[in-house]
Amino acid sequence: MAQLGRNYEIEDLGGGRFKHTQHLKPIAYEKNGVLKRITNVLGASGDAAFPTGMDELCQFRLDTAIAGKSPLMYFGKGQSRVTLALIGANNVSGVVTGNSVKFPNAWDNADYRLTMANHRLQKDIFFRTGHPRSLAFRIDEHVGFDPKTLEFGNDFRILQPVLHDPKGLADVPLKWVVTQSGGKWILTVVLPAGDWAGWMLDPTLTLQPDATDGIDTWLDGYSTEQNYNNGVNTGLWIGDNLSYVQPARTLIKFNLSALPSDAIISSATFSLYATVDVSANARTFRVFRQKRAWVEGTRTSVEDNPATGATWGRYDTTNNWQTAGGFGANDCEQTDIGSRNFTATETLDEFKNFALTPTTKAGLDLGNGWLIKADTELDDLYVFASSDHATAAYRPKLVVVGTWTVPAPVGPRMMQKLRFGF
Repeated sequence: MAQLGRNYEIEDLGGGRFKHTQHLKPIAYEKNGVLKRITNVLGASGDAAFPTGMDELCQFRLDTAIAGKSPLMYFGKGQSRVTLALIGANNVSGVVTGNSVKFPNAWDNADYRLTMANHRLQKDIFFRTGHPRSLAFRIDEHVGFDPKTLEFGNDFRILQPVLHDPKGLADVPLKWVVTQSGGKWILTVVLPAGDWAGWMLDPTLTLQPDATDGIDTWLDGYSTEQNYNNGVNTGLWIGDNLSYVQPARTLIKFNLSALPSDAIISSATFSLYATVDVSANARTFRVFRQKRAWVEGTRTSVEDNPATGATWGRYDTTNNWQTAGGFGANDCEQTDIGSRNFTATETLDEFKNFALTPTTKAGLDLGNGWLIKADTELDDLYVFASSDHATAAYRPKLVVVGTWTVPAPVGPRMMQKLRFGF
């Protein structure tokens, strides 16, 4: 028997033993009162204006051809929605692969890719020499848009654009310029002077975080970036950057409400998907239970002003850590609950597993999640996929195997309750 919840799956192994896999972001969506597994596959939408899309946790629909000034895509969640058009783009057709659509040369010497990840519409623009200096998008229709905050009610928001270094080392945060023309909102981003060939611009749409989603961020210890928040960054940094004096630590919290309090844990495995290696040293990374009620925040590698969440210096919008970096005795336990030895040259694009030692649910978490840090923090940085990564399969996960009690007798109504998470 398999039980599906919004953020978890439970598999009955027999003999009173179960396997509970917890995810930071939803793996299921509710439709007609039933939980269904998110597939992240684009298909026919039945909408003449936007014939390709998916309707799961969010609605995403698009035209696979950029045609002049016509709207290209629709994104909706809850009571909010938006249709977007590309300004100054070329009339080209897109190529659909799984949950992505790529438009080669959408602008001269710039490709455009849309990837639907259910809580997030990842929009990436890939530059070649001769690319435009500025890019603009027009909001043709909307419900709930606030041009000051770029939020659509409590449902979703447009993130500030970021230029991503192809080596993953020196991202450049940018800002939208919001104007109006013909009664419609225009969002324009202007690139810094220079040739950004090989770099990627990320102007993404993302759902607002809510109480049922897990939260994660990383703390940036670089001297001029200690007020940066990374709550919606697609990566989680741990260790010290080989190219700079930049210690980095990750905070992460799983929603363990679906794990029974009487669970006797025989194994617990925490997994992070490695994407970037900036290390020259072997090192042990350790998982510690956090004591502070830290806040994820809503920034991505940019100064947190006004404050939205955790930084190297503070754990929420106003309160400082006892010790900058969140590892003071009053901030975090000093004895780890699990670790993993990393070589200087780990294989990338695979999960790295941390075996955790607690044998009870209470032992896993004090209620504030974990801090993960390297022992020495010297030239030993690795970057891992966060819960905001566009590829759902790469996001952090926790697998717990153990014995716990299932209410009995389990009749048809109880079976439905367990399966659909009502």
